[in-house]
Parts: sequence; structure tokens; C-alpha cells
Amino acid sequence: MTMSSQKLFPRRIIIIGAGVFGLSTALAVAKRHPSTHVIVVDRLTPPVPDATSVDTTRCIRSDYTDPIYARLALEAQQKIQADTDLKPYLFQQGMTFVCDGRRSRFTDIWEKTRDRAKSLCRPQDIVESLSREEVFEQIHGKEANLPSLSELGGASKWNQAYCNLTAAFIDAEESIRVYYERCLRVPSIEFRCGSAVNRLDIVDKQAKGVILEDGSTIAADMVIVAAGAWSNKLVFLGDRLVPIGHEVAWIKVTPEEEACWKNMSITTNLSTGLNMFPPYRGEIKILRRSPGYKNTTSVPHPEDQSKKIEISYPRTIVSNPTDVIPADAEFAMRDNLREIMPSLAARPFDRTKICWISTTPTADFLIAPHPTIAGIHLSTGGSAHAWKFLPTIGDFVVDSMEGRLPKELVEKWAFHKTSDGKDSSSPRMDGEPQELRNEVRHRLYVHSLEERVAHLENKLQQHGIQDFDLGTTSTPVGMTTGNRTSEYQPSESSPETLSYVAPDMDLAPAERSIINDVLDLTRHKSVPEPALSRILLTELMYSRSTLSTWRQSDQISGDKELSIDMVANLDDSPISLPTREGAQALVKAYFQYANQSLPLLHEPTFRSKMEFLYTLPRTIDLAETHTTTKSRIAVIFVFEVFAVALLTLQKQDPSRIPTSVADRYHKMALKAINEVGLPSDLEGVQAILLVAQYSYHHPTAWAVWKTVGAALRLAVELGLHQDPAEGKVDFLTADTMRRTFWVAYAMDRNISIALGLPLCLPDGVITTKFPTQEKDEFITPEGITSHDETAPKPKLVSLHVFKYRRIQSEMQTMLHQRQPAAYSLVDFDSWQKSMHERIQTWYNETPRRETLTIRERKNLENFELTYHRALFYLYHPSLNIPSPSESALVALTAAATSMIRLYRRFFTEHRLTIFWQAVENLFSAGTALMHSYVSSAAVRDHISLQELESLVHTCSSVLWGMVEHFPDLKAKRDAFDIVVSQTFADLNQTTKSDLLSQLETPCIPLGSSATGPDNNLINAEEASTTLQTSEDHISQESGQPTQSALGARIGLSSVEAQNQYTPTLVSISNGGAGASSFADFGDVTFDWEAFEGADDFMSYDTIL
Repeated sequence: MTMSSQKLFPRRIIIIGAGVFGLSTALAVAKRHPSTHVIVVDRLTPPVPDATSVDTTRCIRSDYTDPIYARLALEAQQKIQADTDLKPYLFQQGMTFVCDGRRSRFTDIWEKTRDRAKSLCRPQDIVESLSREEVFEQIHGKEANLPSLSELGGASKWNQAYCNLTAAFIDAEESIRVYYERCLRVPSIEFRCGSAVNRLDIVDKQAKGVILEDGSTIAADMVIVAAGAWSNKLVFLGDRLVPIGHEVAWIKVTPEEEACWKNMSITTNLSTGLNMFPPYRGEIKILRRSPGYKNTTSVPHPEDQSKKIEISYPRTIVSNPTDVIPADAEFAMRDNLREIMPSLAARPFDRTKICWISTTPTADFLIAPHPTIAGIHLSTGGSAHAWKFLPTIGDFVVDSMEGRLPKELVEKWAFHKTSDGKDSSSPRMDGEPQELRNEVRHRLYVHSLEERVAHLENKLQQHGIQDFDLGTTSTPVGMTTGNRTSEYQPSESSPETLSYVAPDMDLAPAERSIINDVLDLTRHKSVPEPALSRILLTELMYSRSTLSTWRQSDQISGDKELSIDMVANLDDSPISLPTREGAQALVKAYFQYANQSLPLLHEPTFRSKMEFLYTLPRTIDLAETHTTTKSRIAVIFVFEVFAVALLTLQKQDPSRIPTSVADRYHKMALKAINEVGLPSDLEGVQAILLVAQYSYHHPTAWAVWKTVGAALRLAVELGLHQDPAEGKVDFLTADTMRRTFWVAYAMDRNISIALGLPLCLPDGVITTKFPTQEKDEFITPEGITSHDETAPKPKLVSLHVFKYRRIQSEMQTMLHQRQPAAYSLVDFDSWQKSMHERIQTWYNETPRRETLTIRERKNLENFELTYHRALFYLYHPSLNIPSPSESALVALTAAATSMIRLYRRFFTEHRLTIFWQAVENLFSAGTALMHSYVSSAAVRDHISLQELESLVHTCSSVLWGMVEHFPDLKAKRDAFDIVVSQTFADLNQTTKSDLLSQLETPCIPLGSSATGPDNNLINAEEASTTLQTSEDHISQESGQPTQSALGARIGLSSVEAQNQYTPTLVSISNGGAGASSFADFGDVTFDWEAFEGADDFMSYDTIL
């Protein structure tokens, strides 16, 4: 069913999969048929982290026994080498093919491949090593010590080799990003990312489009299945394509080792299947082409949903982030390393994964129309060697669709091609794939717990306590070497014999001690980590972060608390202003990012302070040259702005901009405050808030709640919370007063609510207006100098933030403060319904322009996360609604699920910088998810235990990554992992009926006698944040967030959902003037890529 002429070419095409096949095909279609609308659909935004196409390194070579592939690969390699966008990621270091030299099919393949390479390359490009010694020297040099055969059991597997010097390796992830960004620049290519394709929409043997996991549909004339190892769930392929997983591992190397091996080539041993890549970014990647692994899964038949089929289906690090490669794979890798890289043989793997390959019987691609269903074209079957064809594979697909593919390729890539033999071009080891579920291991996060145990033992020793009674301690969950096993052994008083008890019920002292100890972990106190009962989940739901969370951090600072006066703890060497070039770049970074959603400073006023400072000596000397009040105030503002800007930039590249540079600028600002004294005026409030912004962004020096509180109290003393009388002050002063107050208000609400601390000012006393939306350069003492309604208005973003903070504040007051007696009859059901609608309206009114840039589209997703966080807060158990209904818990689960998935994606895309708040929110989401599952039969009806486990493991994995950036929250992460381990130990040992019998006790917070209404929610369907009434992902037309939480599992069709709750959609014409960016909202800041390409990005030496 090919296209015999361009007139028949489809007008609307869906490409499933944003990998090598998908992106290459999208560009090829757009080039040849620019009027065709191409929609690329993927479950995640490319580069998709668990896709076969995304990796640190991939080889670019033309070494094949098959002359057709050898020729095509050489053509593709030349195009990659000529691509200026890919050149920074391409490293021509050659590829060495090794075998053991004994007669076998692998040695035969080695000889044929060598001969083919010699026929295609110049003689000087092929270098042979015909002894074990030469092979070893090629990697390590002549002076390296070759392991003796006696150490290796008497036989070598690395006896002969040849190196093709024309081969190269490439950064696959960055290259896929290059192609993705190319696609984004093509008007006819659209991306729909965030929801996986559930199935093809097939009617009367004709594909009409696709149906997504969230229940929405996308129509098209042609569906190109380029989903790689995920393809056989969408199209019945039988044995034509079988996903097989292969093991990959990374080992960290030192800078000295990287320098030693800098000339190493890609090395592959055909006899053992081991592949090694040269050091890249401080690590060496190794993989093994073993018989592999399969993950047998039962799925609906793609052509008849009433039937079931069993297929191998990928199990990846996205859905199962704690998986590690099987033990036999690790052993085989290390056995190979003992001979060829002995110094790495025993070194721990930094990380591992199973890479899922869409494998065909002959390793030939599958590029062909479906033989019986019209409107489907297959573009898959990479068989672990398709990546190098990235520049050309799409043209072959379009050739196939147009009926122009050469006959030899039509036959080679046909739908029905089979073979009884193995692939001779890209050999695998003998044997059949193993069942992964029988071999998979889990990484249990105990290393940090062991550190804490050692810390506690040290504390005991310091107090003269040496006799540790190990017999009375709980056995921690340990690292297993094989399959994960539960080490939980219930005692006579184990959770299995307890009901699900609320915090205010009578508990034995030991039981209450267990709960208090684990809660203390969330407050950063070093305590033993005991076993967990189900009681703890309820306790965690009602516990609130307190000041003790931030008072003690033994892991970071020993026994010393963080001093309010941080000057004494910072470097005391002289400091100078940066070069003007560096200063301009820092100012740009501050106003473009940190000042975007919190517009504290009027930019022209700030720049006048900076220009004044540059009229003085560059080296700051508060005793000799910078002695006036004006100069010292300028030092406070300028150096604190530099410090905040550096902290935001440091998140992008810590190696280039260490935190210590920001600390030095911050120290100078604090010295100036100490010398001049804090002004008790508007500038004084701004100075305090600048110091707060520094703490807000800092990875360890966190003291922002007190600082913001001081700023807000000073603002109230100055009357900034009340609008100035007309004519009392000039326009610029009035606007500065307003913006300063609302920044202080926004920071107070955000921080206080995140940590469960009291608000510093009630909303009822606030009368001041919002600041103007006009750009700073148009704001003067006389008024606004320009009224161009078409000009961008970046402050629309900050005004939208302020509106959200007011919504947050009302929720905090209604949910977590005791109501006065006169208000005891508040109808929380009606209020909650009204608040849900207001949150939806707020999201629908998000500023957007008629056309969104790539950066704006990404940052618009930040508001989506805030939307889910708002609903999460609304339906979370609280003081005034302590016992949410079943439907409320379903809604809470939906919001928590969306938060976890968005945080995971934003973290992998490097879009998070305020890690302390991200950790708080993610911890709350994961805990609420487990609590809802344990407490609610309705939640258990909507998500399975396996789905819960996947989400919780994702949550834990991201928490570990975040804590690397904010180590002061290690204890909170550890507490979460304890909860996870013991909760699932309980769940795995308890049947559903047993669980239900244990849930008879209502969930009531400590000290509360109030009972929440049975139905305090609009309804479960309305509360779900996943109901879609539009095909569109995040687009101008849709006002509804699109990140699927429970997806279609909530149980309503799209029609039913519309009948229950119809969100207000924002049209293009009503979207407002729009903002130039959507940056730094909450804990999600900005798109770093937008700044990477800036012409005036500073180098490190311009800052000093």
C-alpha cells in the first residue's frame, strides 16, 4: 500500500516514537512534502531517557559483512561528519574489533568484517593487532602490565584485533536533542508528548489515528509506527520483531585515568560480546551483547482488543528506577574486564540499565507498509545498529511510502522477512533470552542509612557508650545480590496485628516512639531507623515541617547550628567588581530569571546603582574608598544581585561556577550591611529580600523563612501593605512600594506553606494594588511613558504568580487554621468545590501569546505542575478536613501522581533549581500516594499495587538525585525510603481482604475531634486533573493541564467527563498579550538552553 505518486501522499501523518526512526522520518517528510502535517507522539519529551536512541555514546562505523549495510553506513557516516550541529558531539577515535582467534562463527565474522573494511577504507586506516600483547598495548600503552594467563584461568579471549580508524563515537542524547530542535523549527511538525499511545484506532482494516493512554484520540491519514521495542504492543508482529534487553553499565574514572585512556578506541569483542567506549565525561560505558533478556507481558491483541497475547515488552529505568542489571550480566562484564581493563574489574558500577532493542531475526530493519491494514507503515527493527543511519533512515521510510525504495531494500526490510539463522552482521551470543523477572535485581537505598548508623555509633562513642546491644535493634533492609526479597519479619506486635490507627488513638509507648523517631528524620535529627507500621503513614499525612527541620543538620555541619551572621563562615579575601562584560551577563541572568516571577527591583534604578559603583575603584574597600552611605547601599544591592545570579547559573554548570564565588559576593553585601546598618525604609525591605533570594537559591545556607519574615514585618511598619494615597508619592515610588510588598508576600506564602509554618500577615489587612504590568524601562516618576499594547509584558507572569499566592493563602487559612466560633458553620464542601473551580480558572488564564516559543512552551509546563500542586494541597488531609472522602483521596492520588511524573521529567531535563522545595513537595506527594492507597478502596480500584510501586520508586529515585544538590535534606529522603520499604513489605504480605479489615478505624489527626464531611469534593471525576476534552497537549487552545495522573483509569469517558465538569478553555484571541517567558515559578525555574546560546554568556574569568 505504497504511494505511487505525490498526489496520494497523506496530508496528515502520525509518527509514534521520537527516536532515530521517528525524528529522521519527520524531517524527511517535511522536506519532501512540506504541506503534510506531521504529528510526532511520544510518552516523554525527547530525548526520551529510556529510549534505545538515547545514550551517552553510540558508535558510528561502516564495518559490516553485508555489502549493502556497509555502503549505506559509509554514506550515513559521511553525512554525520559533515553536520556542523553534530560535530561537537562526534569523536573520531576508531573502533577495534577483537576475537579470541579460535575457529568459531565469531572468528569467521571477524575475518569477513575486516576484509570488507579493507575493501572500503584506505590501507592506513586499518591497523591490525595479531597478539594478545598488541591488543592490550593498543588500549594501555607499551608500559602497562598485562595480566598473566594464570590469573585468568589459562585462556585469553583477546588474542587478535583490527582497528578501523575512520570509526567514531557520538553523544547520542545530545545528537537526538539536535534533531528534536530541528523538528521544532519546522512549521509542519508538531509534537504531542506526555501521554503514551494506548493503541491504534483501526476501523474496517483502516488505521484512522491513535488513542492515547489518557483517553484522547488523534486522527490521521497515515500512522507510522517508529516505536522501537514498544512497537509490538501497537501492531501484531509475532516473531518478526522481538524486544530483547541488553545490559549496559557505567564506571566512573579519575581525571588521571581519563587522560591515560584518551586515545582509546571503541573496543568490541565479538567472541564475548563485550563493548567498551573510551572515557567520556568522566566515565567509561560498557555493554554486553549477550543472548539478552525478555520481559513477557500479557497485552490486548492490537487488532482485537477482546483477545490477549503475550509479548516481550520493555521494563525500563523510567518505570522501575531501582532495577539493576542481573547478576550473571555483571559477572560476565567483570570477567572480561579482568583481562582487558583490570583496574576497573572490581570497581563499583556508577549506574546500570537494560537497553531494549527491537530485534529482528536477521537484524534487518522493518520498513514496510502493513500487509493487511491500510494506513499503517512500519519503521522499526533497529536491531542495535540503526543509530548510525540517523541522517538517512527517514529518507528510506519516505521512499518506501512513495514506492521508490530500491528492490533490494524492499526485500531486505519486508514485513514478512524471516530467517532461521542469527544476524551475521551484528552477532549475539549463542543462547535464548532469559526471562528478566527471574533475574532482575533492585538497588535498595541503604548506603545513606549506613552512613547515618556510623554517625550514631560515633555519637555514642563520644559519650563513652561502647557496648552496642545489636540484639535489640531492628534489622535494616539490606542490599541483595539477586532478586529482591522482603527481610521484614513481623513480630508479635507487628503491624499485621494492628488496625490502621489514627494519631490520636491510644498507643503503646514503644509504638509512639517508632512514629516519633521516623518523623524526626523528616526534621533532620539523627535517630535510629526502626521498622515501620502502617500507623506511620497516617502520622506523616498530618505532620507538618517545623523550624526544627532547619535547626539541625549534623550531616552537613557537625554539632554547630548555622549562624545568622554568615560573614564569619565565608572567605575573607579582598573582592573586586567583575569586568563590565561579566557584570552585564550577571545582571541579565538575574533580571531574566530570578527577577522574572519576583520583580523586586526596578531595573533602570538598579543599573544606576551599578554604574555609580563602577565610577569607584573596582576593589571594594568599605574602610577607605567605599565609605559613603550611597556607595555602601550600592554594594549591598549590586553584590547581592551578582550572588543570586551566580547561584542560578551555578545550577547549570557547577564545575564552571562554584558556589564559593556566589558566597564571596554575598559576604561582601553582608559586610556592607554591617557597616552602613540596615535602612529602615523601602530600600531596607528590598535589601532583606535580596538576602532572602540568596538563601532561597543556596544549596546549604538555608535561612530564608526568618529573613522573609523580617522583610515583611518591616514592610508592614512602612505601610507597604496599604496602597499609598493618590498624589502622596510619585508613580515610580508607588509602583516600587507595591512590587516590593507583593514579592515579600509571595515569598512568605510560598515558604511558609511549603514548610507548614505560620503566615506572617493576614490577607484581610492588605489593600495595596498589584504593580503595573509594563516593562521597567517605561516606568518613570511621571508615569508610564509607553502604552504599546502589542509589546511583550513580562510582568504578566509575576502578576499571575501573585494571584496564585493569594489562592494558596486562602487555602492555608481555610484548611489549616481553627475557625472562630462565629464561622463554625462554614460549608467546607461548597468552599472546596468553589476553590477547585477558581484554581482551574487561574490555570486557564495563564499568560500566553498567540504563538509560543520553545522556551515559553516548556515553561508553561511549570504552571501545570503548580496546578497539580494546588489541587494536591486542596484535597490533602488537613486540620479542618481531617478525614477526606473516598473521592477526595482519588483526587489526591491523581494530583500526587502528576506531581511525581512532572518532577521526574523536570529533574531529568535539568529544569529544577530550588531543590529544597522540590524535595518537600515530592516527599509529600509520595507519602500521600501511599497513604491514599492504604486508606481507600476506591484508590486501590483505580491503580494496581504494581503501578503504585512504580510511582513510589520513581519518587524515591528523584529524591536521591535532588538530595545530591541539596544534601541538607538527606534525612527526609532516608525517612521516605524507610516508609517505602516497610509499607511495601506490609502490602506484599497482606491480601486485599485483610487490608480492608484493618481499615475500619477512621483517619483522624492528633488532637482533633472534628470529623470531615463524607463528601467534601465536587466528585472524584471533577477532581481528577487528567480529564481531557481536547486532543492537544500544552497548546494555545487548551486550558486544561495534560500530564496524565491516573489517565483513563479514573473511569469516565471524555463525554461523561464533559457532562460532569467542563473546564473553561482559553482561546488564542482571549489569551492576553502574553509574556516573553514563563520563568522561575515556584521551585521550577527556567529553560537553561535558552541562556546557553546567549552571546554575552560570561566566562569564568570575567567574573573574577
